Amino acid sequence: MVTALGAISSAYFFSQAEFSRETALISLLFFVGIVLSDLFSAVIPAFRRQISASVALWVAGALVLGGVQGAAVATLATLVSELYLRWPLLRKRDPMGSHFLAFNVGQVALLMGLLVFFLEVIDAPQGGLVTPLDFGKAGASFVFAVLLNSLLVSSIVTLATSQPFRYLTREWFHDFSGQYLILGATTLLLVVLNSLSPWHMLLGVTPLVLVHLSFRSYLSLREVATRTFEKVVELLERRDPYTGYHSQEVAKLAGAIARELGLRGAEVEMIEAVARVHDIGKIAVPDRILLKEGKLDPEEWEVMKAHSQIGADLLDGLRVYGKYAKLVRWEHEHWDGTGYPDGLKGEEIPLPARIIAAADVWHALISDRPYRPAYSRDKALDIIRGMAGRELDPKIVGALLRVLERQQEEGGE
Repeated sequence: MVTALGAISSAYFFSQAEFSRETALISLLFFVGIVLSDLFSAVIPAFRRQISASVALWVAGALVLGGVQGAAVATLATLVSELYLRWPLLRKRDPMGSHFLAFNVGQVALLMGLLVFFLEVIDAPQGGLVTPLDFGKAGASFVFAVLLNSLLVSSIVTLATSQPFRYLTREWFHDFSGQYLILGATTLLLVVLNSLSPWHMLLGVTPLVLVHLSFRSYLSLREVATRTFEKVVELLERRDPYTGYHSQEVAKLAGAIARELGLRGAEVEMIEAVARVHDIGKIAVPDRILLKEGKLDPEEWEVMKAHSQIGADLLDGLRVYGKYAKLVRWEHEHWDGTGYPDGLKGEEIPLPARIIAAADVWHALISDRPYRPAYSRDKALDIIRGMAGRELDPKIVGALLRVLERQQEEGGE
């Protein structure tokens, strides 16, 4: 539907667009800017979406060149960038290549067609901004384009991944509202600078590039930080092979439980990220205790229990983990209040910590440990059911059992 409506929309404004010698340079600047913005967009895995400066250039182009001409430039530039990005899939004749190409170009064409109509309705200024009303209309145009873009992209992601539309939209704007404010201000700046000369608009592109590069750098640093801590856990694996493998399996199971409970996007991503490093504090536990084959004595047990606090301290202050760092501290709290280190009870324990705890217990039960062999699946299931309402949240145990049953039906563990 989006592709068909986009084709109709593009057919209209390509037939109506008139490019003069005076607007050729401006059109070229916007064309190159949109292509580069699309090629270097930053991917946000949790949302299955990309963020770039394109929306600011779409709206600024429509205000500077006129709606129809701006729409034609934006659609053509998107087509070029998408052909480049999807060429590896298209060359392999992977149908996803044509799906991505058709939807992404179609949604830009549809969005620009509706933006052209919106600009006509509000009688938006063209070529420059003078009065406060002009600025208000330009700002409203940017908001319209952003909301419409979010509507289209969130809808297709919802259909493709079953993530709730409301969650995707709310969390997207919550996480990236600052970036959109800067993009909106830059849109107005580009239109104002155009009234001086097309070359002045290059000055307006500078903050777009800086914001874009800083955001990509932030994502890169975030990835490096998480990988660094995961490498520490891998080093633990050399001392205790169980810990490294265990952490990866707990992360996968915790993510599955979270999705079973209806969590989506960034929440699931962070639960999995924390689960992968939930035992990082064990790096401070001596080998004689960590690898002891028999039962720990009271003094040794106190040393072992300290790993949750040590892990939380290691992650605390690292922005990439944010408020989720404390989950490592509370992962050994019990539903009935008998856990450690703070004796939290019931709903006092954050939901993500309860999820990781259930995944942690299950994988521990079905794994060989220095002090006992792995339990059979049936025995482990009996133990997990018995822990519901005591050590573990009954609701999460129910979700865990559903996940395990589905995995078994699919041939998993």
